[in-house]
Amino acid sequence: MDNTKNRSLGLIMMMLLFLVLLLLYVVLLQPSSNQLSDQKKLADQTERQLNALEASVNKQNGEGSLPEQDIQAALPLWDNSEQLVVSLKSLSQQTGAKVNSATIDLPGDNKLNTLDDSVDPIYPTVKEVNVHVFLLGTYTQVKSWMNQLQQQKRLIVVHSFSLQQSDSGMNTAELSFTAYFDPSYERMLKNPILPATAK
Repeated sequence: MDNTKNRSLGLIMMMLLFLVLLLLYVVLLQPSSNQLSDQKKLADQTERQLNALEASVNKQNGEGSLPEQDIQAALPLWDNSEQLVVSLKSLSQQTGAKVNSATIDLPGDNKLNTLDDSVDPIYPTVKEVNVHVFLLGTYTQVKSWMNQLQQQKRLIVVHSFSLQQSDSGMNTAELSFTAYFDPSYERMLKNPILPATAK
């Protein structure tokens, strides 16, 4: 009977040892293997993000970036109101619509900052030039003038447009638009175009 008791005790001890080893595995080794698989997933995700960022940087450094002249044409360093007047005259010559009068106003700040109720301004360095124009011409001429205005390189936002048609075929159009400029990015340019060097 002692022999059976010893076997039973040995078997119980072996089972307890197995349970202790199983408990150690569950408590210590399995969480670390789960952490390892989580870390592997995180590393894979980070690598995909890194590849996407590298592709984006390569695109921006390559063909994706705009030349400085195009950037300065869209958002000049100064109000460049002289070029606006030249552009208005050129549009009239190209389309046949006559500029009856044009007024240019430099308010000093921009209304972009009033679009958002936040304390910090959205674009604090961007300034605006407000232009109000009266046109005379046929419907086709006025439409062509507007289309070409919107195709200008300069960043322009048309705020209002009204067209009064007459029986004679000559229409009167009144429009207001805003052109923007930003003197703050001059230090980032290799060849800034300034009023003294503008051509």
